[in-house]
Amino acid sequence: MKKNWFLNCFPTPNFLKMPSVGIDISDEYIRFVEIVDDGCNKILGKFGKVPLPEDVVVSGEVKNEEKLVEILKSIKKEHKFNFIRASLTERNSYIFKTTITKKENMSAGEIRGSLGFKMEENVPIKSEETIFDFDVTKINLHDLDIVVSALPKNIVEQFIVVFEKAGLKPLSFEVEAQAVARAVVSSKSNETFMVVDLRRRRAGLSIVKSGVVRFTATLDIDENDLSNAIENYSGASLEEAQKTKKGQGSEKIKKEENFLYSAVAPLTVLKDEINKYLIYWHTHRDNVRGGKILNKVQEIILCGSGGSLRGLDDYLSLSIGLSVEKANVWGNLFSFDDIVPEISFEDSLEYAPSIGLAMRTDERIFLYPPKIR
Repeated sequence: MKKNWFLNCFPTPNFLKMPSVGIDISDEYIRFVEIVDDGCNKILGKFGKVPLPEDVVVSGEVKNEEKLVEILKSIKKEHKFNFIRASLTERNSYIFKTTITKKENMSAGEIRGSLGFKMEENVPIKSEETIFDFDVTKINLHDLDIVVSALPKNIVEQFIVVFEKAGLKPLSFEVEAQAVARAVVSSKSNETFMVVDLRRRRAGLSIVKSGVVRFTATLDIDENDLSNAIENYSGASLEEAQKTKKGQGSEKIKKEENFLYSAVAPLTVLKDEINKYLIYWHTHRDNVRGGKILNKVQEIILCGSGGSLRGLDDYLSLSIGLSVEKANVWGNLFSFDDIVPEISFEDSLEYAPSIGLAMRTDERIFLYPPKIR
């Protein structure tokens, strides 16, 4: 690929060419991904995951600051990271759609000021106790349609303190679901998708329209239930059952074509929850006009460590009647025709939040305000 002549004559300063690092902290793991610009493409740099001891992070809140700082320091030391971008779980975030009156030449600051009044109506904590950002999704004749994402300031502060004690400089924080959407939903698509991020002890569900998260929910679904069901059904070890989720198990298990149905109970719960939120979305007053469904979900995208379960996409597609696909987390970065990343397709699904964070190219999302700094 031929480089831009301007960049050849006036190369980007080194500090602006620094790799972008996304860090996703769940209750069980710290996952990190570095995206590097090699001059022609954005490619995968360093990546990995580090297990967290129990009760260090609980439901997205820091409970053992000292231990978390210690682990982050070791990651920084080994990988030489400095600037990072981080996400916070949906459990601690609020997303809502609103409308404000449009003014001529309205600035971002004026929009933000107008949204302050909307926070009290839509977020169950005081506006001064939140940090929020917004996306203008539609410009009408007299008003603006806006999606607002809000995070509790005290939880953001927790993580700022932890990162700074570890010697890491957080450039931004954002809702985990938005980072996932950036990685798994095509940047060229204006359609509506449901994204299901299956984690070890929970599942995050979001509705994404034109790349913007419009709705989120957290499902209490344990990924281990799937592995345990497969283990009990097949008589294989738990390790074999974990491999079978990714289609890598022994011949003994692989010959059992209906092994997926051994997990029918937890799968039924997942299917019912997905159906419930599809019905909610398709019948919400903002999405129905003249008897027609606006912003109808066209496809369900699976990611997360549980998203690699062999046959899950087919099961859900048949049960729900929608197209269901496992995510391509690299689709907005590069083509497999050009680059083959050093991580398997199955494993890449659990790095969706970290990849989406590292893809961020500006510092607009949830920059912590001067009062916190």
